[in-house]
Amino acid sequence: MYGLKYKSISRLDLCYDCNDFVGGMSPRRLINSFLSGRFLKNGQPSYTLQGDTMSDKRDQLVDAIIGALREQSPENENDTKRILQSVVNERIKRTDDSRCTLRGSAKNVRDINYISFGSRSSAVCTYMYNKTKELREVKEKPYIRQLWKLNGIDDSRDVWRVEISIKSDAKTLLKTDTGEIFTISTDMLKLQADIESLFYIYADKYFDFRINDLTKNKSRMKSVSIFEHMPVITTRPVRLTLRQDVTKADKIFLRKLVNIENEIPFPTEQFIDALRIVQYEYTFSKNLAAFLAYKAYPEIRRRP
Repeated sequence: MYGLKYKSISRLDLCYDCNDFVGGMSPRRLINSFLSGRFLKNGQPSYTLQGDTMSDKRDQLVDAIIGALREQSPENENDTKRILQSVVNERIKRTDDSRCTLRGSAKNVRDINYISFGSRSSAVCTYMYNKTKELREVKEKPYIRQLWKLNGIDDSRDVWRVEISIKSDAKTLLKTDTGEIFTISTDMLKLQADIESLFYIYADKYFDFRINDLTKNKSRMKSVSIFEHMPVITTRPVRLTLRQDVTKADKIFLRKLVNIENEIPFPTEQFIDALRIVQYEYTFSKNLAAFLAYKAYPEIRRRP
């Protein structure tokens, strides 16, 4: 109609809105558990914070009281007291959730309402922020509140958003169970279920927190359950590079990685899955996809 033609996806933003995470854990509690060192971020550990000063909090309390009184229209003194008590209780809960022992520069921040991981140059960035606060202070969007209600989200409480921003060079995905490689297309954005699946795939890698057990390897620490209905993830984002400095040693190492699969007697399914992930990550980091397909694998009989 307008002569427009689809060319490509230059950036894709996926988001997840909620009041709380799994087990009733509030987003503030997740942030503060990370800042206190109880939780560790697996990958992209550097972060940016935004928070409110004490004067900001006083202004917010006044705004919350005025908004509640206008919305609920008390008819008598008892109604007014009930509304005021409800607002105060909510603020007390928020304060309790925000209490923690902070590290480094975060010591000067209170009532944190935003945290981000990754930089402007990162292929994937993740953000978690108070969406209710943004609607209240930046621009109200009634259609968002309508969607919250339709999906059972309580808009009388703070709603938080986890947002994953994916640039064009991070659209490649690998199915770890089959080795299939594909790129995100518009066909994968037509159904709500497919969009949710994409969010969980990227969240599994880029919004991954671990319970700090004081060991050295974060990837082996127990994962923090965050999202409701999180499926078992068998697809992961991969970065395809165009490095040309492939050496003979690179090929020998990759061939050894492939041969290990048949040299270990009775390997577990978990071992095979982990080994194949290492194989594929190394393959694409060294630009050895053709070598893997035509030189490494034909020389062995791969286990099913």
